[in-house]
Amino acid sequence: MPREQQQEIPPQIAVLPQDSAAGQVIRAETKRRMIKERYTQLKADYDAMKREMAVLKARPVDPTVESLRAELLEIKHRKVFDRLASEAKVRTVALDNLWKTSGYTIDQNSDVINEDAIKALIAEQKQKQPYLFDSGGVGDAPAAETKAESNLEPGPGNSRGGLVRDAGKFRVMRRQLRDPAFMQLNQSRLNEEWKKDNVEIID
Repeated sequence: MPREQQQEIPPQIAVLPQDSAAGQVIRAETKRRMIKERYTQLKADYDAMKREMAVLKARPVDPTVESLRAELLEIKHRKVFDRLASEAKVRTVALDNLWKTSGYTIDQNSDVINEDAIKALIAEQKQKQPYLFDSGGVGDAPAAETKAESNLEPGPGNSRGGLVRDAGKFRVMRRQLRDPAFMQLNQSRLNEEWKKDNVEIID
């Protein structure tokens, strides 16, 4: 028979039974290779991410971004502070003063707000600055003393910035509220005006 007419004989492929020992070994080896290749790929991706993170950390912080982050964080904390202060009966007009004089600090490295710590701080300020609250004013003067005091001319504390009437309001500067000498001379009268919501805090 001519060579070109000879029928090509396909190569013989050995077909192993599914449950044969050799078949199980081959399948296990194939699975192992696939797992190894997948692991190698995942490890390469992980190493690339680590290098990228290292580069990002090495970059200097954008001052504008940092400033905006600090501002947003303060707004978030102030909102919670005002809510808890209002629940503690702090006068609405005194919220800003309490925020500035309470000594509250914001953790710039955390977004978590500790409400219990804020409540404790407000309770402490209620003892130190009772005139900022609607009730529980420590050191309120008796009615007779208040009446007598109302007839007095400005005393020695006037040089430190005494209470001044303007359009029916008692005006007091923020720094005066932190002045022990001023508060010793004017606290009783100031407490009475706070009760009547008749105090205006000025800078």
